[in-house]
Amino acid sequence: MERSSPRVLVYGDLNMDIIVRVPGIELKDLFYPAEDLVVKHGGVGGNIAEALLVLGYHPIVVASVGEDCFGREIVSRLERLGVVTEWVRTVRGEATGLIIALVTSGGGRTLTGGRNANSFNTIVRQEAANLLEETNPNHVHVSGYTIYNHDGGRSIISLLTEARSRDITTSIDLEGIAMSEPQFILDLAGLVDVVLLNNEELNLIYRGDSIDDSLKKLTSMTKSKWVVVKQGNRGSAGWDGEKIVRSPPFRINPIDTTGAGDAFNAGVIAGFLKGLNLEQTLTLANLMGAYSCVKIGARIGGATIEELLKIYTETRGPIPAWLREFFQS
Repeated sequence: MERSSPRVLVYGDLNMDIIVRVPGIELKDLFYPAEDLVVKHGGVGGNIAEALLVLGYHPIVVASVGEDCFGREIVSRLERLGVVTEWVRTVRGEATGLIIALVTSGGGRTLTGGRNANSFNTIVRQEAANLLEETNPNHVHVSGYTIYNHDGGRSIISLLTEARSRDITTSIDLEGIAMSEPQFILDLAGLVDVVLLNNEELNLIYRGDSIDDSLKKLTSMTKSKWVVVKQGNRGSAGWDGEKIVRSPPFRINPIDTTGAGDAFNAGVIAGFLKGLNLEQTLTLANLMGAYSCVKIGARIGGATIEELLKIYTETRGPIPAWLREFFQS
């Protein structure tokens, strides 16, 4: 990855994921034998960073890991792939974040675990200014899970406010925020260009409203350019300020949906920065999400353009000119 590549700063978690494949599970006092158990790197910060690498962008991760072998291993992998990890802190006396994913035979999953060192990933306004001065990103993406950090989201506002003052474009996924602090969305007004969330989170914010109305309301509330909703096996939808855009899913046989939303987000960020329209961007994002679902684990670093385009041709046919041009540029 050349230094001239567009730089995207990603503020989010780094975790170790324990992925347990269980064909069918209910919350009962019973033992369910696993079909498979693997340990993989995860966390929104790393997941999006690796997906951005695949798309030709230069990611910078701002995160925290514990003083343990997991943390060292996670950072080492990111460095080998070409992610800038200078701003990943090691928190003394804390463990690296650990997430357990229970994956069903259909690829769906339930998550639990501890954020641990991630909770210490805080940034005051002056630190945000120094960070952006030194990294000089073209775009800043924030994970909503950082609302759970010890400062209760103040770092989110500091980073986005400082980015806005420098005319740096921004995006945020409302993961975590929609469930725990929906009123926090009001503080984002005017600070975010692209807002992302999934269907369940949108329903938490505007329960009972149609998706179209909810997207329009959320755009008005945040004063963003785009609001995009991830709808799983129904594809995705978004509002670009003028019209609702819907994009169908790629029909694949999912193995593990862990991290699919993060790969999708990377596609949206890349499309937005490249100047694609919302319809093209959602197609790219759906493609990224689909690729993530046909492998185990949340990370897709090391994926090739050929692998991505193979999914497109096998499910939809000839590759459109705009998508081929995107990957060739």
